Amino acid sequence: MTLTPLQQWICDKCREVIEKPEEGWVEWLTEDGTLKKGDFKIVHHIAASPLREKGRDCYHYSCVESQNSDLRYFCGPDGREGCRCWHQCRHSCDRSAADHIEPGEDS
Repeated sequence: MTLTPLQQWICDKCREVIEKPEEGWVEWLTEDGTLKKGDFKIVHHIAASPLREKGRDCYHYSCVESQNSDLRYFCGPDGREGCRCWHQCRHSCDRSAADHIEPGEDS
């Protein structure tokens, strides 16, 4: 399957294609209000979820220690700034957790 970059994604829950940014949702875990390294998911927004017919949704996290945003925030001309902001947050978290990264791990 070939996806159109930055226009289509695979849902991390149902594994179906998210056809456009409006159908997507980004969720991530936080710890003390900061992003935890690598704990983000791209899933279908509830209105576009293929699981909706079964009374379910594609959201992955439902705990207090999570945050989420519309996928459109990370796409298009304005999305670059959203990604940059998120990237900076992630790296500030990485620096504070540098002692916990094993040699050879991605940072």
